Amino acid sequence: MGIAGDAEVIRRIDQWPHNKRQPLLIVAAARFLGAQISPYRDFRRFLDHHWDAVSEIVLSRSTQTNEAGRCATLLPSLAQISAAEGRPLALIEVGASAGLALFPDRYGYEFVDTGAGAPDESAADPAAEARTTRLVPDGAQPGTFPVLRCLTAGPVPLPAEIPRVAWRAGIDLNPLDVRDPADVAWLEALVWPEQEFRLERLRQATAIARERPPLLEAGDVNEQLVELAGRAPGRRRPGGIPQRRHGVPGCRRPLPVPAHHGGPCRGAGLPLALERRPHGGSAGRRVQCGPGNG
Repeated sequence: MGIAGDAEVIRRIDQWPHNKRQPLLIVAAARFLGAQISPYRDFRRFLDHHWDAVSEIVLSRSTQTNEAGRCATLLPSLAQISAAEGRPLALIEVGASAGLALFPDRYGYEFVDTGAGAPDESAADPAAEARTTRLVPDGAQPGTFPVLRCLTAGPVPLPAEIPRVAWRAGIDLNPLDVRDPADVAWLEALVWPEQEFRLERLRQATAIARERPPLLEAGDVNEQLVELAGRAPGRRRPGGIPQRRHGVPGCRRPLPVPAHHGGPCRGAGLPLALERRPHGGSAGRRVQCGPGNG
């Protein structure tokens, strides 16, 4: 991108706090204000004319990409938790943004077993149809929900059906409201321009969340998680807690895990982490589920 070689723009960016000097943040702010895909000279002219407004948005907002597609990697573990507990899920997401990952029961799924081949090659293989597991949310009409496609390898415990969710909530330093047009426009601006499939998925997920917006609390997870978990109704206290620690600033220490002390609830909250593989590992993500945060 032309910014990397533009000393004047870099000088302006250097006046922002260190955590605001992100390529996606400045591009999203410009697109939020109406910048179009164009040669860099035109983009630079837009920045010159709107720099104060771009700076205001950069300083007041943050990178809060809300990718519903993550639910595809979480679903097998969520289904196992629900089956083990013998009841619907109660979910809390850490770093929830607009809470779109809190609706795994409202999305469709296609899991394609790549077998021993490379993922790209297997995806193009006509025989992949025989290795595809499809799941559709109960009562949903085709075209009203995003279909999340996920390539799998190895003994992935794919569920026979989508687990039910009885209660959902999230914590974020600055939660976004799917009913607020400005917040939705910001989510869309964070999608890279050429990724139209992600934009369509975002819009479908946003429409679903808007029907019944999740409970989203603003604040520090280390201070609010236990209290929020205690607000789950009746017997449906959290049996699964999605954690995206790579998207939670300052979240390096273990997160507090709600425990159930007596009462009608059984078991403790189970942390579910979605993390990038370490450098040098194979591409993709890994899902961890268990009583700890490792």
